[in-house]
Amino acid sequence: MQKFTRALTREVEIHGERYAVTLSEQGLSLRPVGSRKPPHEATWDQIAQWMGVGSTEPIAAKAASTAGDPSSENSELAGLLDELDAWLEQHRPGFHEGLARGATARDLEKLAGVLGGPVPPDLQTWLRWHNGQGDGEMGSLVGAFNLLSAAEIAEILGEHKENPGDTPWRTGWIPLLDDFQGDTICLDSTHKELPVLEIWSGHDDPTSAAPSLTAWVRHFLADCRAGKYVEDPERGEFLKRS
Repeated sequence: MQKFTRALTREVEIHGERYAVTLSEQGLSLRPVGSRKPPHEATWDQIAQWMGVGSTEPIAAKAASTAGDPSSENSELAGLLDELDAWLEQHRPGFHEGLARGATARDLEKLAGVLGGPVPPDLQTWLRWHNGQGDGEMGSLVGAFNLLSAAEIAEILGEHKENPGDTPWRTGWIPLLDDFQGDTICLDSTHKELPVLEIWSGHDDPTSAAPSLTAWVRHFLADCRAGKYVEDPERGEFLKRS
């Protein structure tokens, strides 16, 4: 058997659009040609499961249970994140360059294992946009808050479970952004709409930031376009004008 020594990329046409298909030792990825959006990826194990290889379980049932299924994403949120990405690339190119690529299906599967259930669609969309920031990259998305990767979310959830500390953390909260000083912006998965909360160290109660992640991104993008934020050139924090 000949093994992969390097990734192999070819272009194919699907419904009139060109896609770059990459085969590697890890699996397969599919990206529209010329797009900056993160590719859809699947490991060979996932592909084998979807094809029913080595199992009698129906393929549809396997696909429906996959944590990283792109079809379950929030299309409105994805569109807003595309717009935010374009704004960041134009107005904060240094910060944008340091953002990580989108989460893979495997990343989301691992997070689902920690959550004890499927990754909420809004969170899937968010993590497929950018899976956190690159190691050592300076800059914050908003205020002093940095994007968290799927692995960092899992790690923080584990830390809160083992050592609650002085933060009023509750089961069902999922961190999105962190200033790594005890303050977190998170989703409240105990509510169907997944409202966005701000958790501040030393405060007993959270602050409501938005009724949903879609609303939070829409409001933040509008403020960015309106010039309500300014970037600290030394620390890279993105601070709201007083």
